[in-house]
Amino acid sequence: MNIDYQVREGINCLKNGGIVGFPTETVFGLGANADDVDAVAKVYSVKSRPRGHPLILHLAKLDEASAWVEEIPPAAYTLAKAFWPGPLTLVLKAKSKVANHFSGNFGTIAIRVPSHPIARALIIGLGRGIVAPSANRFGRLSPTSASDVFEELGGKVDLIIEAESCSIGIESTIVDLTEDMPVILRPGIIDQEKISMLLGKDVVERVSKTNKAPGSHPVHYAPNTPLTVVYRDQLEKFLHKDTNGLSVAVLGRSIRPQFSGAAVWQVAPTESLPYAKNLYSLLRRLDKSGCELIAVEEPPYSSEWMAVHDRLKKSCIPKMALVEFIRNVKEKKFKNIQHGKNK
Repeated sequence: MNIDYQVREGINCLKNGGIVGFPTETVFGLGANADDVDAVAKVYSVKSRPRGHPLILHLAKLDEASAWVEEIPPAAYTLAKAFWPGPLTLVLKAKSKVANHFSGNFGTIAIRVPSHPIARALIIGLGRGIVAPSANRFGRLSPTSASDVFEELGGKVDLIIEAESCSIGIESTIVDLTEDMPVILRPGIIDQEKISMLLGKDVVERVSKTNKAPGSHPVHYAPNTPLTVVYRDQLEKFLHKDTNGLSVAVLGRSIRPQFSGAAVWQVAPTESLPYAKNLYSLLRRLDKSGCELIAVEEPPYSSEWMAVHDRLKKSCIPKMALVEFIRNVKEKKFKNIQHGKNK
């Protein structure tokens, strides 16, 4: 279907209280008119997202934020000039009279100005802000294509705009500007070093202890198949010894070793940006492989990889739960073998 036609249909859908799956440069969003309380409630319902988790408000330009927030601090103008439109979200203090139906009752609003032409056309065409979390079930892998959205949410979405896969592939950097010092609540491709350099001060990165920032839940961005991250030099030991007897799908950063114990081996890009762009789509592929566990070779530790580390950390099964999971799978297989022998 023609993109211009789809955008017009998307605008009409939003105006009439519908929800729309649409591309941004980061991931596909599930959008609703920010002023429409019922439409926003539908977004929460379709995603099975707890109401205490805020949604990001997408605007066409920074000045439009004045209708929603108490003030736009100098740091916001500095960051917006450098990175907007783009993959940066700013958390600002909300006006006291602004409805809190998408802000999680924190007295703050997370705002982003996307660069994707379809996202911008929808916002401008609607003439109002669009709230748009990722178009997936709460806590699961974010979608980077229209087919991902359909697979995740299917007929629950009024319209899904068909477009190319997202160019960045992971969610935006979130910077909280409501405290005395700026704080990064979620890392993204705009990293801590770039933000600190631009603002002329050290900007800390801190895990949110509340749900103030989208994606702050301890388990997030997760496939259905349990996932764990393994050091590169420990990977084959993990496959041959620790998980011996399980079918394991590996996301590695090099070609498959000759005698690998992996059931499936997927080679990921070695550079941080293409790795991030393809991370969710590769994990979706491994999730469909039929394997019992996904093992990801740990990426390097440097500033440009911090967003990837954040997503992998939140998608992992906890270590104690992993040990229990492996033991249960092995015991179940052993019982099935014994049952087969006794027939």
